[in-house]
Amino acid sequence: MATTATNSGPVSLNDSIADNKKYVYDGTECDLTGRSAIRTVRPNVTDRLVEIKPSNQDGPQWKKWVKPTDLYQIIETRSEIQNE
Repeated sequence: MATTATNSGPVSLNDSIADNKKYVYDGTECDLTGRSAIRTVRPNVTDRLVEIKPSNQDGPQWKKWVKPTDLYQIIETRSEIQNE
């Protein structure tokens, strides 16, 4: 079965490593580490980053801080695609 990746909007504050959601960043399948960082840009406006790491445990290991809007959520079933 083919796997589809979509940029379905920012990663929610409710998304966590317990959700087992997979993402694509720069051509690499990634998981959220569960950590995020925010900064106040101006009153009532914050900028947010999330920490990611590669899903493949056998490959190179790294962690990066990225904007949630830069992540594509991997959709693996037809029902997930239809719910988009």
